[in-house]
Amino acid sequence: MNKQYIKYSFVLGFILAAITLISFIPNSSNIIGPFDIEKRPVSLINEKYVYDWGNVLTNIDEYCENYISENIVKKYGIEVVIVTLPNLQGHASVENAAFKIFNNWKIGKNYNGKGILLLFVKNPKVVKVEIATYLEDVFTDIFVGYIQDLQLKPNYLGGNIDKGIVAVFEEIEKRAQLKILEHDYSLLVKELDQEILSQGAGAKRKLINELSTKSSDKNLPQNKYQAGSTPEETWKKIIKRWENKERSPYLGIYTEIAKLMYHDYQNLPDSYYKKNVNTYKSKPYKVQLDGNYAVIDFGNKKGWDNSPFLMCKTQEGWKFDMVYQRKLIRMGPSPSWGVERTISPYTKILRKYPGYLGIDTPRHNDDIYKIQNDKKLARKIVELEKKLSANHSSYEIYFELGKLYSTLAMGLKSISYLNKAKQYNPDNPYIYKYLAIAYVDSTYQYKKAINEMKKYVELLPDDDFGHSFLGYLYFRTKKFDLAEAEFKKALKINPHSCYANAKLSRVYGKMYLNSSSANIAKIVYKISSDEFFDKAKAYCTDSQSERFRWLNRWRNRKF
Repeated sequence: MNKQYIKYSFVLGFILAAITLISFIPNSSNIIGPFDIEKRPVSLINEKYVYDWGNVLTNIDEYCENYISENIVKKYGIEVVIVTLPNLQGHASVENAAFKIFNNWKIGKNYNGKGILLLFVKNPKVVKVEIATYLEDVFTDIFVGYIQDLQLKPNYLGGNIDKGIVAVFEEIEKRAQLKILEHDYSLLVKELDQEILSQGAGAKRKLINELSTKSSDKNLPQNKYQAGSTPEETWKKIIKRWENKERSPYLGIYTEIAKLMYHDYQNLPDSYYKKNVNTYKSKPYKVQLDGNYAVIDFGNKKGWDNSPFLMCKTQEGWKFDMVYQRKLIRMGPSPSWGVERTISPYTKILRKYPGYLGIDTPRHNDDIYKIQNDKKLARKIVELEKKLSANHSSYEIYFELGKLYSTLAMGLKSISYLNKAKQYNPDNPYIYKYLAIAYVDSTYQYKKAINEMKKYVELLPDDDFGHSFLGYLYFRTKKFDLAEAEFKKALKINPHSCYANAKLSRVYGKMYLNSSSANIAKIVYKISSDEFFDKAKAYCTDSQSERFRWLNRWRNRKF
């Protein structure tokens, strides 16, 4: 047997062993080795904070890793670890399992004793939150009861764990900000705890039953608070609704899609409404108008309560546009917020505000929300939801609902439906398209979106949209060579694409800026960026003109 054969046999054996190991591990993107309550698995690449052995977080695992790493660990020095298990692993209670994981894994040890564990067990469905002693002055028992029993548990039992996790991260960050204050924060902690107690939480940890009785009957359309004749009139009615603690989603000041969205927000506590009234009733504002679209403007200032509210004019009058509110207005780590730079009816009047991450994915025209289609889309959703309740295994209904939720800023809701549709018909390319949109729009999960768009492009290789979308995703993840290749493929199919030309100019601009002066390709990148800049100028007209404006401003600032 020659040495070359031995060499290849060894390599092949190693590859097969690796494949066997990976296939043995469920949800391998989340997990490193089997669960061991005595010892935390060691990451070979980056530090990990999410261990999803129970396959509970498959829709938001990337989001959870990124949020914990960037928004909690780096900024506040607090280690948050999420563990999900298929069962209690032989332990008598979830409390016992959480205690052992927290202590054996030494969660927070490398962060001066600042650690938090969120443990989810799948069978039976139970939740436990464990807090390090060093954090208990801010992350109090009242706070733990609130996030565990009023946010995580109901959402977990109701199949909405994605929504619960997002809400809990915001609450953890709100408390973490107090921990880094130099002055005494004990009074602020008491105020926050008092607010929680007013919601029925605390020592007894009552669930949402008390709040549910306050909701208006959602089965009886009421259409109170009619749409305003001006954006200002609608804004005043929104404040009046907060003053009256009106929980019905059937209000005339909402679009039909917004009414459907508000079904999930009927059980908000009285303190929520009181806080909004205190914040906004006397807050000075201006109305910025652009045709049938308007912004309630509190100034271009930091602070979540300074972010704008979006209004649109319908046949009935001015209404709150919750679809574009969700799509465009993003809350970063408090007090930062920003506007997504993407083409929308509000583009011009939102120019002055700070930009956010830049969700600017290409869209087919049919996937762009238009207010004139609002009622039709809402009726379709209601009909499909009724059909689904009668036929839980319908591929067509799962797909259609997932598609609608994806395009209407209900991304977290759409992901589970589309994944179910994928199980029935994995050869439908549009499932992968809408999953990619949902992963990006809802939680900035670019890696997951890349996997979906790669499958879409595989199934529809001659669609320039797919290559442009994949190019955008590679650009966002700083894989500029891969982005370059995809945008070139898109332009080969559609040379006049404003989107692909503008993005490719930016890709080459990034490659130019990232190259050292010794790199002989540097000048080529600059020439290429100029070339596609000129093409974008020629093709980005009418509704796409703002895209060229962004490109021009970026180049003037960077070059």
